[in-house]
Amino acid sequence: MRPASSFSFLLVALLLGSPLSLAAQQAGPAQPALQSALARQRDAESLSNLSVEGRLLYSRERVKLNGYQYCSQAVSLAERGEFRQSIRAASKALHLGQRGGDADLVAASMRDLSIAYSYAGNLGRAEEYAKLAIAQNAKDARLIAAPANKVLGDVAVRRGRIAEATARYEASLAVASTKFRPLVELS
Repeated sequence: MRPASSFSFLLVALLLGSPLSLAAQQAGPAQPALQSALARQRDAESLSNLSVEGRLLYSRERVKLNGYQYCSQAVSLAERGEFRQSIRAASKALHLGQRGGDADLVAASMRDLSIAYSYAGNLGRAEEYAKLAIAQNAKDARLIAAPANKVLGDVAVRRGRIAEATARYEASLAVASTKFRPLVELS
């Protein structure tokens, strides 16, 4: 078993055996507060795990890139359908952003995670990371908010929520660069 696989297996085992998870299984859907707490715990753990994975992957790199180069790599890989590699590149960027205290890089890595998960069809994760990217309040909304809102619009369309999708596309267009605008308009 590869180290990354054993790490993932351990993570799943820990999550399934966590006290909050066991309590939620016993409580069922009747306790929304507990379900909400469990969802927040999963979100925090998944982001933390991506950062840890990024740190491990980055430490193994022979040629180390800067965080923004990993972001470019993540988008390129996602566009080619190499989603696992895209997520790994974005994880390295996330690690570097967190390590260096670069909020814009953290936001860019979350944007790229949302794009990769959207292309891969994981709408829940795509939505999660797009919202996290927007919440970072990056300096240049054209680079973060425009693509993240487009991802949220794409997710809404795939879920049949056309009014929500239209609002997200309009939010994206409001801050989109002239280069990105045609992609949003196509959507």
